[in-house]
Amino acid sequence: MNFDASERRGVSNIPLSGIQPDDNHALQSFDFRFANGDHHIQQIRLLKGTNQISAAFKDQDDGDPWNLTGCYVRVPGTPGSVEFTMEDGRATWVDIPGLNSNMRFALSGFDFDFGSGDQHIRVVLIMPSERQGGVLVNFNDKIGGNETVRGTLQFVLVPADQVASDYRQAGDNFDRGNNRTMVPPQLGGPSERVLSGFSFIYLHRTDGGDAHLLRLGVDLPNHTVQFQDNDMHEIIQWKVDYFSLR
Repeated sequence: MNFDASERRGVSNIPLSGIQPDDNHALQSFDFRFANGDHHIQQIRLLKGTNQISAAFKDQDDGDPWNLTGCYVRVPGTPGSVEFTMEDGRATWVDIPGLNSNMRFALSGFDFDFGSGDQHIRVVLIMPSERQGGVLVNFNDKIGGNETVRGTLQFVLVPADQVASDYRQAGDNFDRGNNRTMVPPQLGGPSERVLSGFSFIYLHRTDGGDAHLLRLGVDLPNHTVQFQDNDMHEIIQWKVDYFSLR
């Protein structure tokens, strides 16, 4: 199920069609991009409702246009959501009730919000651990920042016997380009891929520096990741966790 929105501002509702109320869906891809160049970030939001997505990719003034494309895939399992708070730029562990080694965490949506103002960005991270029963999250500017971030995770817990294979793709990219490529795995078809988590970190400075953000995305069907500002000179470290359904 594809979704597409252009020239939105602030927080915007994006209609979804063809979703049944009892269906569970997880992300297969998403791609946020400012339409007028890079910016500070106040909030990145992609939360799925019954028949719409509540989305945001914005700085403090809410005036800059952004585009969003992506795709959901239907998955078996139990849906859920949790809220969390991060303090002082530190990564935070979020317990997920029911998550264990017999389940897989399928990401359905997320929200990171600085709340009182906008910031540069250094890290955007959602990385689950079924063995430890939770998810590590982070959304901050430079190392040692003192901002408070409030957030939400939406997910589906998929029984492990419904999963064919688990995958992790990772890279430290020194080409400084905008389009990072994942190695295509041997899967039966694109509809089988389900996003579990991701991590993006700017490595362009040795002092733990940060930067503006132009684009953020993961596209499993096309094997690409996006995390960059305007000049596309930054070196990034990235990871993507996902799995294929039987």
